[in-house]
Amino acid sequence: MKSKAKQITAICVQLAVVIMEIIAISVSGQRQGTRMFIYFTELSNIFGGLVCLTYACFLIAQLKSGKAIPEYMKILRFVSAGALALTFFTVIFVLAPIAGSKPDYSMKESYIAYLTYESMIVTHTLGPITVILSFLFLDDFAADNFKKVFFGIIPTVLYVIVSVTMNVLKIWVGPYPFLHVYEQPVWASIMWVFIMIGFSFLLCFCLWALKKQINKKNR
Repeated sequence: MKSKAKQITAICVQLAVVIMEIIAISVSGQRQGTRMFIYFTELSNIFGGLVCLTYACFLIAQLKSGKAIPEYMKILRFVSAGALALTFFTVIFVLAPIAGSKPDYSMKESYIAYLTYESMIVTHTLGPITVILSFLFLDDFAADNFKKVFFGIIPTVLYVIVSVTMNVLKIWVGPYPFLHVYEQPVWASIMWVFIMIGFSFLLCFCLWALKKQINKKNR
């Protein structure tokens, strides 16, 4: 952090995200019960909220004592931003278009629903966008080592392994259309696995590259 004002802004943003996430996850829990824990959306938002809360505590300590933020905390911020970026752009490029292509939904209605309905206004829109922007413009993250990009895909890889396994064992159905392994050819399921992990890697690389450019401009 370069200034006290920037530190205070970052703290306020993290706490705002935490408040939004508590409200949104509470609404999701009331609507879906424990089933919400099978959605990457909810999991990435819970993770993002916890990371924001922890990061806010470190920022407050830094503001009071000047103590440096640990490197692992900075990497967790990157990982959470990557997971929430996947949530946001999966809605934009996959889930909303799939729903909008069905007869009972127009494309416009689909996007409005996915981006603004109930808790989704936070979990699909405000939460991811706020975390991504705060990471890019407020975080002291050194985008120096390309290997850091691989940390960003860990949540996606873990989710893919668990969700595909649970669908194969018929413990879960979905929750996303591309996870319906018994309703599509094997090649399609394999393709979607590579798409999800590849898309996650691409988004994390973009975040890393953007952060690197922003850091250069701020020197």
